[in-house]
Amino acid sequence: MDRTFSLRRQEVLCEEPLVKDFLGRWPALFNASQINEEFKRITTVRLESTFMAQLDHCISKLMEIGSDRGGATGQKIRKIRECLLQSKNVEVDARREAAIRALIVYLHEKEEDLFAHFDSTDDYEVGFHRLTMSIAIIGEESSATRTGAIVIEGTQVIMEKNIPRCHSTLAQTLPPEEAPVDRPFWGVDDPSMPLPFDLADIINRVESLLWRM
Repeated sequence: MDRTFSLRRQEVLCEEPLVKDFLGRWPALFNASQINEEFKRITTVRLESTFMAQLDHCISKLMEIGSDRGGATGQKIRKIRECLLQSKNVEVDARREAAIRALIVYLHEKEEDLFAHFDSTDDYEVGFHRLTMSIAIIGEESSATRTGAIVIEGTQVIMEKNIPRCHSTLAQTLPPEEAPVDRPFWGVDDPSMPLPFDLADIINRVESLLWRM
């Protein structure tokens, strides 16, 4: 993908292709890891790690600003906090979700404009073509396994199922605090052997150390 970056850039700037056509020409680009890499090629910034770090840094301030609002907006934000942050030992993902959802309300946006919920795969197959730009959540809220998809211009560009990254017996016996990070997700029928750690992160750390020497 590095070698063909200039071709994609030229195509996007000059031809302005539809998402469906661009997906057909560059299918390997449309997964989480390659999107992160493409963003880095364009900006030299690591998208996911930078975004998460900045979000974690601003969470307290975001929640404080939102909670100070009065009226219906303030009530919605406080309700989001109560639902997601009930426990004292709340996970970082819940804190991030609460901050983002509170920010959507604070900016007077509507969650339903960004998220589309479907009870089943059949409902999704029928309805996702009508979405302009949306994050589709497939499955009932009570379901243990739900699927997420990103839809742009009625075209599904990414779909991720809640399948853990590592399927090894050893990893499954580890306590939660030592378990591998479930990102990116791996499918059960993936022919490659998933690793119980983020190899890309380790490579980045090694490169950073080499630059300091």
